[in-house]
Order: sequence, then structure tokens, then C-alpha cells
Amino acid sequence: FYCACFAVPFALMNIHFLYRYWVVRYPHLVSLFTKLPFVLLLCLICIAEWILWYYLCIFGLTGEKDEIGTQLLREEYQKKYGKWIEDGWLVMDHWKDDYFDGHVFVVQALFDVVIATSFIFSSTLACLTFYHIKQSEKFSVQAQNLQLKLFIAVTAQTVIPLIFVYIPYFCCLNFPFLGLPVVQRGAFCSLLIACFPAWGAVIVLVLMPDYQRGISGIVKRQFRSAYKMDNVIIRT
Repeated sequence: FYCACFAVPFALMNIHFLYRYWVVRYPHLVSLFTKLPFVLLLCLICIAEWILWYYLCIFGLTGEKDEIGTQLLREEYQKKYGKWIEDGWLVMDHWKDDYFDGHVFVVQALFDVVIATSFIFSSTLACLTFYHIKQSEKFSVQAQNLQLKLFIAVTAQTVIPLIFVYIPYFCCLNFPFLGLPVVQRGAFCSLLIACFPAWGAVIVLVLMPDYQRGISGIVKRQFRSAYKMDNVIIRT
């Protein structure tokens, strides 16, 4: 369940870029994002990607208690964190009993296809959006600058999941097959994934002055309210 949830940002990123592309290229389609059927369709796409990733994990990977790969992982985890976890492992043992497991390789390839397809789709939309912002004659200079600013913000928000989700997942999935050590990198990848939600908000606040002014105004009002309350209490 946990692994499948981190597949959802792949779909959300594509939806985000689709919206920005339509704003620039097909403004008449933007209203679809306010229509319930289209919103439900987008939700179904996210759910479908989650289901695909979930079933690939459940039915495509191993992790039985008595498997050698599971035993090695269990011992390594206990050595590193001091905890013994008996069950619940998802293992990609490419060389089980010194024989190449083609089934696991196919599952790994499907994981890579999902990641690559999502990234290619979002990159294509990003390039098209940037191209049409520059080429469009419908926008005034001010509107064009606004669209560029929003595009940069969206792109930055895309770099965040790329660094904190895409690359860690790709490394954890492919390093074992390539014979590269994944234990230390796996811990680092977990740290990156945990940082992902917060950095998305930080990027928006840094790149969008309007949000900065809004947050600043809220904080100032809170301080003023607290200051007035203190004065009232002191006078009383």
C-alpha cells in the first residue's frame, strides 16, 4: 500500500502539466477541470496507476518468509535498525538460487515503463507549454510573464518529485539487477522520499511572491492580534 501511494505523484504531475498546457494552448478546455465527470476521470487515472503499482508489488514480487532474499534483508534490517520484522517484505530476487528469474525482470521492466512513460509525457507537455508561451500572440507582455512564472513554478515542482521520488525509486528498483549495492543507498532514498511533501510547498512559496505576501500578511495579522490582546490584558 505504501509503495503504491508514491506512484500517485506520477499521475498528479502529468495532470498539473496538462492543465498548464491547456491554459496556454487550449483555454476553452480548461473549464473541464471544473466539471465533475472530468474530475472523476482524473481521479480514476490516479487510482488506476495506484492499483497497477499495487498489484505489481503484490503479485509480481516475492517475499516469502523462508526465501533466501527475505532472510538476508531481515538480518540486514535487524543489524542496521535493531528490529526483527518477520513478514511483509517485498523482494526482487533476480538471481534466485543462482538462476536468472525472468518473471522478476518483467515486473521490474513494467515498473520502469510506468516511471519512464510518466516522465516522458510530463516532459513533452512542459516543452510544448514553454514553446506556445513564447510563440503565442494572444498574450500581452504581462500575461506572458505571468504564464512563464507559473510555468517555472510548475517545472520546479516537477523537479522536486524527480529528485525525491523518481530517482530514488528508479535506483532502488534497478541497482540490485545491475549488481550495485543498495543498502546504504536505500536508506538515503527513504530519507529523500520522506522529504518530498514539504519541499513541494517550499518551492511554491519561494517562486511565487504572491504566496509570500499572503503568508507574510497572515503572520503579521497574527502578531498584531496577539499584541492587542496582550495590551488589553495588561490594561485590565
